[in-house]
Amino acid sequence: MTYTVIISDLKNDAIEIDLSGDVDFTGLVSILSEFIDISTEIELKIKDEDTIEDEKLKLIVKTLKNIFDKYKMSINETAEIKDKDDIDTEKS
Repeated sequence: MTYTVIISDLKNDAIEIDLSGDVDFTGLVSILSEFIDISTEIELKIKDEDTIEDEKLKLIVKTLKNIFDKYKMSINETAEIKDKDDIDTEKS
């Protein structure tokens, strides 16, 4: 059975991650890196997550959640740095 993860609402195209062999998150991470620079918030939604029984799929879902959690942390850190820079600029 072939599984594919589709992540949409990123730029104009969706990203498809083929799960049939080695899983490659490079395309996803590249786009997220670009989005960090412009502080774009993205939400990860996984349909029917509670029904996933395949251990490989569970690991992939966990990995995706970790990637998105790190992304959100980076967005928050970037926003805090920008806010601090804005305050410092106003004081000057």
